[in-house]
Amino acid sequence: MTADVLLERAGPLGAVLDRLDRRLVAVVDGDGWAGAALVDTTVEGSGFAWLAREFGLSSFDVDVVAVALAPELDARYERAFALLQEDPARGRPTVDAVLTLLCAGADERSVHRARFAADAPLRQHKLIELVADPRDAAPPDRARYVVVDPRIVDALISDRGGDGRLAAAARVRAAGQLTDLTERITPRAAWADLVLPDDTTAVLREICAAVTGRERVLGRWGFAEKLSRGTGCAALFSGPPGTGKTMAAEVVAGELGLGLYRIDLARVVDKYIGETEKNLKRIFAAAESADAVLLFDEADVLIGKRSEVRDAHDRYANLEIGYLLQAMESYRGLAILGTNLRHHLDEAFVRRLAFAAHFPFPDEASRRRIWAQIWPSRAPLSDDVDVELLAGRYPLGGGNIKNCALAAAYLAGDGPICLRHVLQAVRREYQKMGKQLSEAEFQP
Repeated sequence: MTADVLLERAGPLGAVLDRLDRRLVAVVDGDGWAGAALVDTTVEGSGFAWLAREFGLSSFDVDVVAVALAPELDARYERAFALLQEDPARGRPTVDAVLTLLCAGADERSVHRARFAADAPLRQHKLIELVADPRDAAPPDRARYVVVDPRIVDALISDRGGDGRLAAAARVRAAGQLTDLTERITPRAAWADLVLPDDTTAVLREICAAVTGRERVLGRWGFAEKLSRGTGCAALFSGPPGTGKTMAAEVVAGELGLGLYRIDLARVVDKYIGETEKNLKRIFAAAESADAVLLFDEADVLIGKRSEVRDAHDRYANLEIGYLLQAMESYRGLAILGTNLRHHLDEAFVRRLAFAAHFPFPDEASRRRIWAQIWPSRAPLSDDVDVELLAGRYPLGGGNIKNCALAAAYLAGDGPICLRHVLQAVRREYQKMGKQLSEAEFQP
């Protein structure tokens, strides 16, 4: 390792990074392993001491956070971790890399691997996330990157002191509570990945502008004083399955720098009177503290046409829908309702939403773009894969095309991915959809 990776620093955080530098040099250069802890959690007032005390972390846990934090502070650590992992594309530490830096041998590695389990403090409190490399389809935990929650990064490197750290802890705990009834989605999609009509894309950008401008418009410009309700930012995403609704929610959340949580409505809607409202109340209360974007997927389950009141269950069902409307209108973040059946929605409900974006089934030109950009740049794609043929012959949605591309890659073995692999994958996709095509339609 070259000396330009090392930095001169001051203060408790600087001392931690200095020790990490020496550890990296020793391990990469094969000079032996030095076993002292990276972080001294007895230093009063340090962010690491607060972290250990607030979340009940062991000394090893805190060292894990310190190692994963380094690339957030200086891009040169990406070079150091690439050297350590002998892969120029791995600029962040994996679980294996962290264990190599923090453990003296195989026995210690075996013991401390449990600290990365889902029920161990680091992941139970959502302080870190184990993120797969985009090149790996389904890597084991040991091959995943260790990424510190952005709120914890901010609390450790900022100069806000105790109040800021307490606020960060509250947001992290709230995010943990959200996962009881939701699925956290790590935003990876970008604007360039979307294949949508220009007007739909424009609506997505308008949503981002409304969220970022909320404080200015409602507060400084005084619009909140003129509105008794309807100050929330709620959006409807409607369109057939596989047309990009979830990906669009990812893009918006990524643009805003917020966490995205998909609500499993099958778990929220409860047959017992009043329980659905309690579940929704829990979700919105936790989301307020976590600064989260909420995606109510398959929202028709909850917000179909309001029924005529025939019994107590009908009356409570309408009350639950009314509560959802009220919660969305007062929610200070972004709530997105995704539906495949726009015509099933109560028009009075739709009128009270701030935005509505339609995701149409892709036409041939759109399918051509999706087929062309679905392949990763590193995938060994044969020249005979004809996107014109695929887009023109098979009217598939974006989600179906993604499934076909992935299936074709597996069929190709060591590669290359040929047209015959893609056609076989399309055949299987049509079978899953319950549709039959003639053999001639699967010929090149």
